[in-house]
Amino acid sequence: MDPMTQIPIVTGNHLQDCVLFVLACAGTVLRSTLLPLASSYQYLDKELRKLRTLKLITITNTRPGVISLAAAGRELLQTKAPAMYAYYMAVTSGGHPGGNAAHKRLREQAAMAAVTMLRSDIQLGPCRPTAHDVRTGLAPMYALSPAQYFPWRELIPSSAKEARENVSRSTGVLIAPAMRAVVYSLPRGQEFLLAERAEYAAHHRLVLHMRQLYAATDLAQQAARSIIIGTPKDMLSALIPTDKGGKKSLYYALQGHSYAGSHLHFVSSAGTARELQLMTTYTMPQIVSYAFSHEEIAATNTSSAEASINGLDCYEFLSGDLSKLMWIKRVYQDMSQVGIACWPHQVDFVRAVLGQDVKLRSRYR
Repeated sequence: MDPMTQIPIVTGNHLQDCVLFVLACAGTVLRSTLLPLASSYQYLDKELRKLRTLKLITITNTRPGVISLAAAGRELLQTKAPAMYAYYMAVTSGGHPGGNAAHKRLREQAAMAAVTMLRSDIQLGPCRPTAHDVRTGLAPMYALSPAQYFPWRELIPSSAKEARENVSRSTGVLIAPAMRAVVYSLPRGQEFLLAERAEYAAHHRLVLHMRQLYAATDLAQQAARSIIIGTPKDMLSALIPTDKGGKKSLYYALQGHSYAGSHLHFVSSAGTARELQLMTTYTMPQIVSYAFSHEEIAATNTSSAEASINGLDCYEFLSGDLSKLMWIKRVYQDMSQVGIACWPHQVDFVRAVLGQDVKLRSRYR
């Protein structure tokens, strides 16, 4: 699917439009966060210079360079993409993306999520549809349409918006034909904490929203999953048990103690986003069938393994199911008896979590 069909044409240049839309979702963005949208830093810098020459963006001279919308950029969004402009004005308090270190970190997490969604050809939805929109045909039924990502501000009560950092650590929600999920982004170099009550409320709110909009479809009955976006380095750090985070740590959540830790999928911001593309298109049983042949699935002789190859208990990690990976680590003492199907860019991460003895199949397109 052509990403240019996913967002309104603003400048006529795909990368430039993506930069403007990331800024509309997050307020500001670091240059390095935008790299996955470009083929190289050279190409990214070339397009950023064009945007700056047109006075659509500003870039700070300090490192790392922080990119913001300029007055002309806001005017262009207002004319070409009014919904995105309205969202930008709401999240930046009227076009002033200032704030303390915590607010800057939240904006960077929002930018990382928006970049990952665009890279996966997932629509950015600045304004969620209402039940009336669906009933009257003004909004499509998502069971018949592409995946769409809503920044979290669109689904939280107005009274809670000013205390965003005290509600949920999520950046948004993803609704697709094959799944629905609450989306998180790992803060770079910072500990990632999850408040159990807030994250339960976030998932419950998503479930209620789905039931309201899509009561007549199978999508309304699906369990909400969690997707966490970040670098493999930050994720591996988050998986190390520490006393500092306690019950709010990601490690604790993945031991089965937290609602947010169940069905949690890791999507590498430095990878190819194949995990998201697969999850938004196929159900989990279909992904297992994609990873293994019918004979390999039928050969399993345990209640937990998804397939069996030459006596190995095999599982798929193509979906980035981190909950499954941590379960395997707890249950199996000998990793030489375990096989994992994964994407090539996941190989180092899987070995870092399960050890060098685990057997991997990574030849997937």
